[in-house]
Amino acid sequence: MEEIIGIVAGVIGAIGGLYQGYRWLRKKLDARKEKLTGSDNSIKESVAERFVKLFESHGVYRNQIPEFFGHELTIADVQTEESLLTKLTPSLLQSAADLFQINAEWLSHGQGDIFKSHHFYKHPAKFGEFIEKLQYSGDEKEIEGFVLTVKPPRKHEEDTLIPLKESVGRIGDRTIFRYHLCPDWILSYWKCCADVACCIAQAQMRDVYLAGKYVERDWLQSFADGALLPKFAFDLDELDMPSTGWWQTDEFVDIPEKFIEPLSKEDGFSVVSAIERWLKYFDAGKIYVHSDTINKKAGKAFREEVDKYIR
Repeated sequence: MEEIIGIVAGVIGAIGGLYQGYRWLRKKLDARKEKLTGSDNSIKESVAERFVKLFESHGVYRNQIPEFFGHELTIADVQTEESLLTKLTPSLLQSAADLFQINAEWLSHGQGDIFKSHHFYKHPAKFGEFIEKLQYSGDEKEIEGFVLTVKPPRKHEEDTLIPLKESVGRIGDRTIFRYHLCPDWILSYWKCCADVACCIAQAQMRDVYLAGKYVERDWLQSFADGALLPKFAFDLDELDMPSTGWWQTDEFVDIPEKFIEPLSKEDGFSVVSAIERWLKYFDAGKIYVHSDTINKKAGKAFREEVDKYIR
């Protein structure tokens, strides 16, 4: 009987996964259609407006663009859209797009995604490799990041985004960062739950801390879809995120009770599967927590947690 129940639970879980995939794909296709039909407000802006907004969204004031970016721009050039337009050659626009790793087509014509996306679902170890690539791409690189999510989560709906921050220069005492978006996470889905925990651990293993923040759902989805150029809070020296609170990403990685919070407790299949996936990464050395002593304690706690459900 237990074997039959296990098979049924597995089939239900597989059907849920397929439905989730359909919902995710439908949403992506709708967002893509909206961009291609020209409903994006950025199309109505001039290229000069988008150029200035690009720098300001990364913490560079309009008058600081010549000092930070160079390319023979002067303060007089950036005072108005009209004066700036005469300086915006295709090569200069491409250099600005390369600097912030954004889509040059959006900057030039207001079309397509703004940010480039990096996808690590089912491949969280590659997230760690990506961080290493950033760390060794230049001298004294600073890498930081967030795990942005919403609450309460909605089943089968993308609710989590990992934006990595990579330093690209300084203005005075302030570090200027560009952003690498790692989207397509559904924290209430057991595979994503374990993979996000592994991504956080992969970052920690490379001395990169990802801060957890709860943000507004619509803002998160627009940012994750590449349709939003966030504003910058200069007084906070950080992105202006509509946050509703903080959460501890390290606890999510190494405390079973925190790890399974996004999952439905009534869905024993999801809870067991998520913990078993966590243990798979742990046993493979892809999740390592703080020190040998604490690491062993975390592994033991997760094995004991899964035993509660299996019994």
